[in-house]
Amino acid sequence: MLEIILNTFLSGVVGTGLGGLIGVLFGKKSEKHMSILLSFSGGIMLSVVCFDLIVESINLSNILYTAIFSVVGVIIIMLINTVVDKYFKFNEVKELSINKYRLLKSGLIMVMAIGIHNFPEGLAVGSSFSYDTKMGLFLSLLIAFHNLPEGMAISAPLVGGEMSKVKAVMLTALSGVPTIIGGVIGHFIGSASNIGVAFSLAFASGAMLYVVFYEIIPQSLLMSKSNLNSLFILIGMLVGLIFISGY
Repeated sequence: MLEIILNTFLSGVVGTGLGGLIGVLFGKKSEKHMSILLSFSGGIMLSVVCFDLIVESINLSNILYTAIFSVVGVIIIMLINTVVDKYFKFNEVKELSINKYRLLKSGLIMVMAIGIHNFPEGLAVGSSFSYDTKMGLFLSLLIAFHNLPEGMAISAPLVGGEMSKVKAVMLTALSGVPTIIGGVIGHFIGSASNIGVAFSLAFASGAMLYVVFYEIIPQSLLMSKSNLNSLFILIGMLVGLIFISGY
């Protein structure tokens, strides 16, 4: 349990906080490199889902259960994101005029929105740990990479609203705390039985596929239009295959 708490802390709090620090220090200069990193991690996630998590879930249950649980994972994450976007008006945040008070308010809204969004990511990490420690560690690292641009997105309006850089980074890191809560819950669900593990793996697969195709790849394309994005998705998939075959 301590290992799960530590790893979800690193992937959620440290990952998002580090993104906030990068945003404060470098701003747009880091976007191209971040875009390539996102494409690479997205490719790795695709390999892990398609060639490991789903396969193991089928072995522990069957194709039908795995398909159903994966779809449940996609639907739940999609609903959470839809509610967050609608309730917090997350899309409007990106179009706010340059007004210090409104920038500060938009930054605080993003802290809450991304905090809620980080909870299911913790579920995926905790579920993976119940199946295999190495897989949980690997997924924690990938989610930490995924959280970097989210941290950048939070810290920029906070600093623009004249919040101190130190406070902005600390508040950004705080949005990663729900990852820890999700990790603990995901571990208990996955530890119940073989069906529980199969459900957890399939759920994590659906959640990760949604994150990759709805967030990571679109975000990487928004940050940079370079053809390198497609190349690094493929490289990431190859690295993922090497990792899967190696452990």
